[in-house]
Amino acid sequence: MDSNKPKELLYLCQMAILSGLMLVPLLPIGMHLSTESPLYYLFIILHLGILLYTLLGATKSVLSLLAQESTIYRVSFTSIFSLATLYIVLQALLPVTVTDALIHHIAVPNWWARENYISEIPWHNWSYYPPLIHLAITGLFELGLGNYAALYHACYLFIFCGILAHFVRWKTDENKVALITYLVALTLPIAFRLATSPLVDLPLALFFGIAFVLAIYSVEEGVSTKLILLVGMALGLAFSTKYNSLPGMLAFVFGMIVFTIRRGQSPKNVIINTATISIVALLISTAWLYRNFELTGNPIYPLFQNLFPLKHDVLSGLPDLKPIEKRMLYYGESFFDLVLIPVRMIFFGQDHQPRHFDGTLSPLLVFLFLPLLQIRKRPWIMFSFIFSGFYFVITLFEAGARIRYLTPIALPLFSLAAVGLFSFLLFIKNQRVRNISLLFLLVAHFGLAAKYCSNELKQSETLTYFTTNQTKEDYLRHKISVYPMIELVNKALPPNSKTYLVYTGNRFFYYKNEVLGGYHSGALIINSLKNGIPLEKAFREAGVTHMLAHKARLLSVLKTQLNDQEKINWDIFLARHLQTIKEDSTFILWKVNVLESI
Repeated sequence: MDSNKPKELLYLCQMAILSGLMLVPLLPIGMHLSTESPLYYLFIILHLGILLYTLLGATKSVLSLLAQESTIYRVSFTSIFSLATLYIVLQALLPVTVTDALIHHIAVPNWWARENYISEIPWHNWSYYPPLIHLAITGLFELGLGNYAALYHACYLFIFCGILAHFVRWKTDENKVALITYLVALTLPIAFRLATSPLVDLPLALFFGIAFVLAIYSVEEGVSTKLILLVGMALGLAFSTKYNSLPGMLAFVFGMIVFTIRRGQSPKNVIINTATISIVALLISTAWLYRNFELTGNPIYPLFQNLFPLKHDVLSGLPDLKPIEKRMLYYGESFFDLVLIPVRMIFFGQDHQPRHFDGTLSPLLVFLFLPLLQIRKRPWIMFSFIFSGFYFVITLFEAGARIRYLTPIALPLFSLAAVGLFSFLLFIKNQRVRNISLLFLLVAHFGLAAKYCSNELKQSETLTYFTTNQTKEDYLRHKISVYPMIELVNKALPPNSKTYLVYTGNRFFYYKNEVLGGYHSGALIINSLKNGIPLEKAFREAGVTHMLAHKARLLSVLKTQLNDQEKINWDIFLARHLQTIKEDSTFILWKVNVLESI
């Protein structure tokens, strides 16, 4: 491949964009026709076909780079790649236990597929979130492939790694660096975690990565209308995927403006290109933004609710602290601790521990800081740092310090780490010492990755599930504490029941009957008592027939949030209107007798 014209890289980017564009018509089709309509099936099949074609193309192109290397290199790469792929496939085929997926990412598509219609779910704030990948998962459910939603999500990781490898190959002109970058990105613990869960973070990383690559190519190799349009399309697809894209787009556009000016473009061209990219991105997202505006009066609901008056009542949340306030108040972190968060993420991240950034990276990423020394010589590196740094700061203050939230800047960060590692190795003049250093770093990384996979296999009991007669229900009872109660709700309650879930973890996906819940799931109780609204009236208007609660959590919230009179009102409601159906050590299921009362 000519390093100055990365044709394979550009082709993969365009095919991935085309695959994403096939999802855009699904929202109006699902809203105005049906998710069972021939048009919906046509576009979802086109999307899946192009996605798989792009996946195969990305893998084949990386293997073509590998074919140029020595036998021992090919064997090592193939072995690690095969083991990583096997791990991802096995973990992705387990019954879903990931909370975010059960609350949102497969729950909403499952409801839409049940109704065969893209409907509004007024109580579920997450159902108004960018729906692009949810539309695809809805299609999987319609095709009877819903159990493979995590594998679908994993496809984006392999395409992302392929594009990343070709970008690094273009920027370093080194096959080995590109291949190492591919494997390191593929085997990051956070990559394993995301690729084995039916979420939307990997498509977000891919679309932002594509926009980043095409923006750099357009500026360095000559801006064309086609490239500018493609950048806008990629950003539009990202915007339609997850709300993290909002600060991502702001940081991206700012970084690109600085980058293009630094490369000598006139202010007029910069303004025109920036406007074109922004307009195209908004056009891609028009159907979703218009739907939200029509339903709620806010195109980006539930964000910025103070700027847009709501068209109808929703289950509002409770006041909460800002992310930085939480870290300082709950974890006792100082200003110095906050400044060191980027380094702490690299070395001390832990899964499922918000204090430790809810994710695990690799020490190899520490090399991403070295290219700062080349920022004047290589403007694309400046673009990478501006984009990544600006986004990181916004996210830290507005969303929180979680590694998963960094997916929009994954490709620039990995690229910087690759260039930094390459520069570090070139600094070592002795070839033998250089090789030993590289081997040591890679063994350390892959050793940590192997340990992570081993721990996850044990914790998730993957081999036990696939090698014994354990049923899906048995597995879920063991892994989700509320699942026996979910089964009771599904089997014992009438089909027209509506169960209010209070601090149960909101695993909406597994409920067959109608439910009501939310992020602040006790808000209906707390807000009603605080506003002097009788609970029986609030429950009746919400149509609630039953309530399932985590006893200790509910008691704790009532104790801390209510005054003495409000506690008395709750006790009266409990005695008069709640009838216990089932209770265990953790949960309680009540029948709510309010539908015939005042």
